Amino acid sequence: MLIPSSGAQLKKANLQEIKLFDPIISADAILKEILVAQKDKNIKDVLLNVDSRVQAQGDPSRSQGEKE
Repeated sequence: MLIPSSGAQLKKANLQEIKLFDPIISADAILKEILVAQKDKNIKDVLLNVDSRVQAQGDPSRSQGEKE
């Protein structure tokens, strides 16, 4: 764990992470997060963290890309 010295000033984060891991039925929630980040003057970039793994039918512990 890093602890800044008492004289150091912490800066606000300038990166907004948006996690996409469930099936996207409607883009409304994602667009809202993007618009909120866009309006925040401290945010310089947006990171879309996409987990596109889809579970294979019949076996929820395996993704479709795995071999048997």
